[in-house]
Amino acid sequence: MKIIFIFIALLLAVVVLADVSLDSSCSDDCDDIDRAWNELRTYLEITPPNSGRFFNPATNGWVPESVYLSRPETVAQSPSASTASTTKTFTLTGKDLKFFMDGVVNPDLHVKLNDRVTIKFSSQESTPHNWYAPGFTARTVNSFKDSTFGSIPVSVEFVANKVGTFEYYCEVGDHKQMGMKGNLIVET
Repeated sequence: MKIIFIFIALLLAVVVLADVSLDSSCSDDCDDIDRAWNELRTYLEITPPNSGRFFNPATNGWVPESVYLSRPETVAQSPSASTASTTKTFTLTGKDLKFFMDGVVNPDLHVKLNDRVTIKFSSQESTPHNWYAPGFTARTVNSFKDSTFGSIPVSVEFVANKVGTFEYYCEVGDHKQMGMKGNLIVET
């Protein structure tokens, strides 16, 4: 029964997202998306961190999930985003409580200071996973593999604006403790 509800909710989300206009305000459409996600979470008894809101460091505040799902161009860019030197894109998959990139398990991701970093992530199994780097407050929403639609890809973009080695991991359950983690290394 839950699988049917998930399918209907995903279908509803696709319909609502397809209906979102391309202007910079999504008002009623974003509210509809937030309501749909909240109904799905309530039905599945999921308690998201921060009540389904994501921290936007550029505005130093929390924004609704629908802004990230449907209106990425409305999210203010951080001041350091304009000074990003290059864009580094990493495509990772998740399976068996591990991250994979080009056959490497839990790879170290190397970038330069002020690089714009894009993480493209998809779970290769029905168990949901996400990618989270708390050092940059950068996270994807959960990804999972659906028997009808296949792997649901998600992504996040941020600027590596501080030097050091920062852990990334899956926030779902105890996946981090079970080994689903790696390092993001920012060099000068």
